[in-house]
Amino acid sequence: MIAAQDCRDMRDPFDSETPLAATFTLTVDGRTLRLQTVGSALRFISEHKCVEWMEFYGAYNTAKAELERAAENAMRSRPATDALRVLLAQSKLL
Repeated sequence: MIAAQDCRDMRDPFDSETPLAATFTLTVDGRTLRLQTVGSALRFISEHKCVEWMEFYGAYNTAKAELERAAENAMRSRPATDALRVLLAQSKLL
């Protein structure tokens, strides 16, 4: 059972300021987006409907899982960056 204290200690991964190992600059719908943190990358792959991520299901799930791990442990930012790079390359956004 999860105690109330455990829930308060959990941070929302979408708010993570953990830096990625690289900065990704993308142009989507005529707007330039910069993905510099774990939180910004997670928001991009979760909220943007301009890309049908189901086409890239495996890479999407890997990137999302790695970004969520990196939100809790900054040592995971390199694997998260690599997984995000694979997803963006497969979707032709890089």
